[in-house]
Amino acid sequence: MDEAARLARVQGRFALAQAFDKNDDLAMHEDLLMLAGGNNQWDPKAVQDRTRLGRPLYTANRFPSLLAQITGEVRANPPAISCTPADSDATPEAAQVFEGLIRSIERLSQAQQVYSETVELSAGAGKGHMRIVPVYADDESFDVELRIRSIKNVHAVKWDPAAQEFDKADANWCIVVSELDRKGFEEAYPEAGSAGWAKAQTGQRKLDGWHTGGADRVTVAEEWEVQREPYTRYRVAHTVEGFRLDPATGIPQLLEPTGEEEIIDADKDGLIDGMPAKEFIAGVEAEGWQVVGTRTAYRKKICMYLWGGSKQLAGPIEWKGNRIPVFTVPGRQTHVGGETIHAGIIRHSRDAQRLHNWARATDLEAVSLSAKASPIVPDDAIEGYEDEWILAQRQPVPYRRYKAKPNMPAPKDGEPINSNPGPNSLAQAGVQDMEDTSGVNAAAQGKRSNETSGKAIEAREAQTDVGSFVFIFNLRLIVESIGRELVAAIPHYYSTRKQIMILGQDDAPAIVELSNIKLDLGKYHVLAKTGPAYATKREQSAERLIELLKVAEPWMRAPLIMRALPMLDMPDAEETIAELRAVGEMIGALPPPQAPPGMPGMPPGMPGAPPMPGQGPMPNNVIPMPPRGAPQGADPLAGVSVPVSPRSAPAAPARVGDGRMSAAQPGM
Repeated sequence: MDEAARLARVQGRFALAQAFDKNDDLAMHEDLLMLAGGNNQWDPKAVQDRTRLGRPLYTANRFPSLLAQITGEVRANPPAISCTPADSDATPEAAQVFEGLIRSIERLSQAQQVYSETVELSAGAGKGHMRIVPVYADDESFDVELRIRSIKNVHAVKWDPAAQEFDKADANWCIVVSELDRKGFEEAYPEAGSAGWAKAQTGQRKLDGWHTGGADRVTVAEEWEVQREPYTRYRVAHTVEGFRLDPATGIPQLLEPTGEEEIIDADKDGLIDGMPAKEFIAGVEAEGWQVVGTRTAYRKKICMYLWGGSKQLAGPIEWKGNRIPVFTVPGRQTHVGGETIHAGIIRHSRDAQRLHNWARATDLEAVSLSAKASPIVPDDAIEGYEDEWILAQRQPVPYRRYKAKPNMPAPKDGEPINSNPGPNSLAQAGVQDMEDTSGVNAAAQGKRSNETSGKAIEAREAQTDVGSFVFIFNLRLIVESIGRELVAAIPHYYSTRKQIMILGQDDAPAIVELSNIKLDLGKYHVLAKTGPAYATKREQSAERLIELLKVAEPWMRAPLIMRALPMLDMPDAEETIAELRAVGEMIGALPPPQAPPGMPGMPPGMPGAPPMPGQGPMPNNVIPMPPRGAPQGADPLAGVSVPVSPRSAPAAPARVGDGRMSAAQPGM
């Protein structure tokens, strides 16, 4: 496909995604304007009229404090990624390396801030975006590392509308747009011209179409595409007798069925080991292998093309992972027919916020006018002095002049305007409506309510957690997807490293040698958990141990002290522990240190020595010797089956397929 055809295709995709997200984009844009506050929370016509008449425009933006309850929960209990082996090829050591390296990537990426920014957009507007990017380790290194980055513009990511998975893992394409000013774009890409895809608007910029010039800003876009290469996969089992010619003698040899199963893959051209698939499978069947299953599988290749206006700036650039490395955290989702509507806590609280602002402004206006009731004046009594009387309505003046005439009463002030409780009641109703629609109540914000007991307050806070938990839950699911993609990409991007730094749960760094750890073998289960950070757990554990120490028996106190001290962040903690241990051993409060297991020179049966015969199961590779006093000539190998291949034993099944077939000699 030439560049012109590819440009036409990506423009079509962009237009399709933009039309699909049109309603969401408009609603999210208004949500973000409401979050920004100020006159954005008033109707534009009301702003114009009140400004012209000098009426107050009061705004009490309550949305930031409501969002802070959700983002504060993420900051206090950030999601943590854990890895465990999921098949026989995976190892606990490799899982530990994956987990520690992911923790290091998160620390270098400041991922906690990325997660909180993303969930703030998700809870505020309905969507938040993140991505994984490969970067050089430093300005001079060739080593590539992975980082987690946030995408701050909620309108910047356009997904394939056909994607159905929650985390968009099944998307065939995705477009990510960013903007440069014209001068910066021309300096960065001098051969691309100044054509842009979309014109920028003020505020949180949203895209209004495909533009090819005439704007002060130019949009640079990444087109991500999943290319699938089909191939045929065969599942074969060695279930019947077969024959193979001995390469030395040319005599057919009988192959007994072994019951083994293997997978054979053909390439995109239908070849297996350079032979047509039908011929190769026929040869395998002659040796006793039967095809028990076949299917069409796909090899995925994720590529990115960089576009600037009508020019392709770079690409294809391959991403060594399993999916497009862009991740969207949705807010509340409502499915209406074939359309999915995304919303945060602001969407359904807009009217309540506007009601609150209007009621407060009306109450403020009434109070300000209560002491300045409109005066009652006869006709022509203040002619020529109108400005003085108008000024007196706005500020205190020492006197007011008027024209006195016979038989004409003097001007007088009108009756003060009585306070109207209606606006204040409406303002309180607006606050209650915002709490009800957002799911964040006053108790969660630290304000006193009608609850008095601790149980009642905890129950009210739990209601808030449930009401806003959807945003935390969605973030956790997407962080799990990020963890799975990091596990898939790490073996490719860190394969040239001999050593890497990982972080433990306590953020303690450690250097790991990769020569003996195979990160590219096996499958791993990735789970993201939310809860207190490791330091918080240490502090909580130390507090509980100290509380237990107050009521502990004397014999329990010394072990509890030694257990609690390492959890306290205090200077010279190790020296203090060593001194206390020495004193405790001296006075007998602590037991002496145990010898490590397996120390040389220890007699059998003693602590630290190997077990005596009969104390435990013997390893499979150890041959038990006869006890002392046994008859001479007893064969220590009697009863032990040692597999030996006779000369007449048939040859082992040959290697087939992708090199994973059994090729070992019988008995090995």
